[in-house]
Amino acid sequence: MGAGIAAILANAGITVVLLDIVPKEFLGAEGKKRSALAVGAIERLLADKKLPAFATDEMAKYITPGNLEDDLSLISDCDWIIEVVAENLEIKHKLIERLLPHIKADAILSTNTSGIPVASIAKNMPVDLQKRFLGTHFFNPPRYMRLLEIIPTAETETDVIEYMTDFGYHILGKGVVKAHDTPNFIANRIGAVVTPLAFRQMKKYGFGIDKIDVLTGKLIGRAKSATFETADLVGLDVLAHVNNNILGALTDEEEKEYFKLPEEIRAMCENGQLGNKTDAGFYKRVKDENNKKIKLVWDFAKQEYVMPDQIEVPFIEVGKKISRLRDRLCALIYSDEAESKFLWENISEIIYYSAKVKNEVADDYKDIDNAMKWGYNWEVGPFELWDLIGFEKAALRMKADGKKLPEWVEERLVKKENFYERDPDFNSFESVYPVLKKFNHSTLLDLGDGVLGLEFKSPGDSITANIRKELVTAIDQVENKNQYKGLVLLNSGGNFLVGADLKEMITSIMAGQLNDVGDKISEFQQVSLRIKYARKPVIAAVHGMVLGGGCEFALQASRIVAHVDTYMGLVEVGVGLIPAGGGLKELVQRNEKLLKSLSCNDFTPTIQKLLFQVATAQVSKNAYEALQLGYLQPTDIIIAQIDGLTERAKEEVLRLAKDGFRQVLPKQTQVTGNSGMATLRAIIMGMTEGGFITGYDAEIAEKIAKVLTGGDVPNGSQITEQELLRLEKEGFTELIQNAKTHERISGMVKNRRPVRN
Repeated sequence: MGAGIAAILANAGITVVLLDIVPKEFLGAEGKKRSALAVGAIERLLADKKLPAFATDEMAKYITPGNLEDDLSLISDCDWIIEVVAENLEIKHKLIERLLPHIKADAILSTNTSGIPVASIAKNMPVDLQKRFLGTHFFNPPRYMRLLEIIPTAETETDVIEYMTDFGYHILGKGVVKAHDTPNFIANRIGAVVTPLAFRQMKKYGFGIDKIDVLTGKLIGRAKSATFETADLVGLDVLAHVNNNILGALTDEEEKEYFKLPEEIRAMCENGQLGNKTDAGFYKRVKDENNKKIKLVWDFAKQEYVMPDQIEVPFIEVGKKISRLRDRLCALIYSDEAESKFLWENISEIIYYSAKVKNEVADDYKDIDNAMKWGYNWEVGPFELWDLIGFEKAALRMKADGKKLPEWVEERLVKKENFYERDPDFNSFESVYPVLKKFNHSTLLDLGDGVLGLEFKSPGDSITANIRKELVTAIDQVENKNQYKGLVLLNSGGNFLVGADLKEMITSIMAGQLNDVGDKISEFQQVSLRIKYARKPVIAAVHGMVLGGGCEFALQASRIVAHVDTYMGLVEVGVGLIPAGGGLKELVQRNEKLLKSLSCNDFTPTIQKLLFQVATAQVSKNAYEALQLGYLQPTDIIIAQIDGLTERAKEEVLRLAKDGFRQVLPKQTQVTGNSGMATLRAIIMGMTEGGFITGYDAEIAEKIAKVLTGGDVPNGSQITEQELLRLEKEGFTELIQNAKTHERISGMVKNRRPVRN
């Protein structure tokens, strides 16, 4: 955990000292061996390619490993010292006592405890240090879990609380909530109710583990891993530790009942069924006789793992088809089926408990909602959910069930005052900014200060014909009115744009209208050029997946403001095509500009790199890697806080406008021509023989190479942008007529995965 926190600081460009104990076997040794634990922790993070802690491996160099015997002096220059040792008060006190002589007068000290009262850790500190001490509870893994709970004590200075909140939000990109110093703070206090509650209700209704997970996952707006799969992910031993910690801290016997783990779960812990870490928990993943991975589920009656039931309850299947969360929840819980009664009891108990402890754990119920969204990946928090199912209706039903609502909730009920004025189920910037015009697949917004925003809302975040027309209309609007200074392209969903609408394309193919596809490519290219040559700045605020045509549109923008977790790439080869919306053209132009600025005339090595990148549909793992791949430029901006993306893009529009924005002018591009193409053909042959690409991939790669080298011209030729676009369209239209491309497109539409043919 300590190394994971060090990594997110390093990702922010902050130098970090990581200290651990000296391993027993090296107590008498000298040199680097004594810091083996800290060094090993960094190496393990670097080796983890499934959930990489570092944005790039280079970031690890920001961390200096050391040990707590020889290197304590290294912290004397540190502005923030984070204690992340075992959850044992005595161990924490002893470590802090050793740190005291080395902590500078204005440094902040914090503990990453997940359950020990922060005030008890501060107990023996000098009074001056207590003012600069607080809890900073990161959720694991720190890079991917957004929640950061700030837990001040009565002595923590307000300036320190405000500084750490601001630092966590803006620099580390965290969702920060201020928690009271109460048992397990906010998220784990509410979250620890979930598994014991679901288990008791499972037994009451006679449902199985797998059915409970179907009912308590995405269906009701919680994490995909639902209840028991989440427990496996966290670890049943960790679950038991958290619940035991709360039970030991509470005095109210009625409240303790929420957290008592059933004997069946305690027995699993004793049997070593701890979840994913032991490859067996509520679920067990094995291979069948065909070597195919299957997931078994624990049967408490049989005391063995069995094949899960096929959950096809009509009530649930109907619910799955309701897209809007509010409508789905109301359909599910206000019904007579046993599953409906289960859901009502489960949901109402969690929101009721959250209301009961609100004043104890937080200043504001919104902090509880945010803690559950950011710490447990719920779509909405308990009070947002209460609004969705009808605040008054649900409150009266809870009272009918015999629940005594807290006084603060009763006051709202009398006033008929929901928890939120906004619609918690309305994920759009329309609730934040005035709407100027609603289009079919986008909305034009007034971001203020003369800046407009075009919010994409197309099905599946795809680039539809509507999106293309609406984008041009938005640019026209900005250019033709003096009061507007520029445009921001944005999306409030999980992604920016993920490429062309394949359903539109396959409809044209099925109808034999291949000329129509060619016309659409020309239109697509013209929209790209409209973005690039706009007379006022167009900023792309990107996050999530920025793929195919979405990447091509972003490449044309005056500037990109990217969230750090942005996945960019030209992936058209997966559907048997080449990028034809100006993406390859832009990579060629950027490559030439960069190399000429370095007085380098040999373009071949970098063109080879670009060929491999596009022909293998390489996607950046984050924004920093997108910079390395050339999808972002040094002038583009990378930020950690996703909630600040739109405002930062708006600031960039205003800055460019203030500095005197100049419209880009078309230029000719130097290409490698025939000699470059000969080299790339040899590379393609090697990629095919090496098994990197299939035979049909090689055909596609040839067409990519033709664009990258500028076609049938001598090395060093200067060609126009239109010629590069012509080569893109030519390669695309040839491929769209091939049956293998049709197979790839159909496979992607039907199965959401590439076909390798």
